[in-house]
Amino acid sequence: MNKSKAFVGVVVMLLGVSWGLVQANDEADAALMQAVVAGDQEKVSHWLGQGADPNVAQRPWELTPLLVAVAGDVEIVDRLIEAGADVNAREREGVTVLMKAVHGGQPDVVERLLREDDLEVDAAGPRGTTALAYATLYGYPTMVEALLGAGADPQHVRYNGTTPVSLAEHMHELALAMPEEDAGGHHGEHDHGADEGPHDHYRSRNEAVASYDRIVALLDAAPASEDSGEQCHHNRAGDPEASDASQRPPHHRHH
Repeated sequence: MNKSKAFVGVVVMLLGVSWGLVQANDEADAALMQAVVAGDQEKVSHWLGQGADPNVAQRPWELTPLLVAVAGDVEIVDRLIEAGADVNAREREGVTVLMKAVHGGQPDVVERLLREDDLEVDAAGPRGTTALAYATLYGYPTMVEALLGAGADPQHVRYNGTTPVSLAEHMHELALAMPEEDAGGHHGEHDHGADEGPHDHYRSRNEAVASYDRIVALLDAAPASEDSGEQCHHNRAGDPEASDASQRPPHHRHH
């Protein structure tokens, strides 16, 4: 009887220790996400050093720390990748890390991701939209050039038959059709210039036309993948995309 009680006591103690470790890990994971959201490099490094998992997804959107970080600081992105963050993670709607980086409007973050050999450059999100298609829609020529250099397919077909090439031509036409009174535009606090910028940057007609001139030229000069719509090396397939931005005017959009 005494031996039985002793055994039960040991089991209870071990369960208590295990539960304590689970709680500690959960707290570290939550603290890591908070540090990423705050853009605090020091705390990000601290919590990773304390064993926080860089691949734990937070509900309800199933966001990993890297999916959040790519909207901002490239140093934090680099630290998370070094700690083993999945560069191909997706949030609940199927949007990938690379797509989020394009949304964020930070060319250096996109270029950092493209250094990863296992990055799926042509992974498709909802409605079959790839990171290259997003960069085309948003008018980011530097990102378009970087993605093409990493093997992105300019002829990848979306759900409605459009490709980055056809999207670029469509957006170029929209830019040309912008009213002349938009010729001046205005620049937000975090303006990156005419070529790249965050989504709150309202482009002038001249800026939009210049960006899409360059994008059309880049895409026209790029060779199509041997298997457009299928992926090789960096390129793998994914799921269809949530919204069709191709019918919107060539101004930056919020997400």
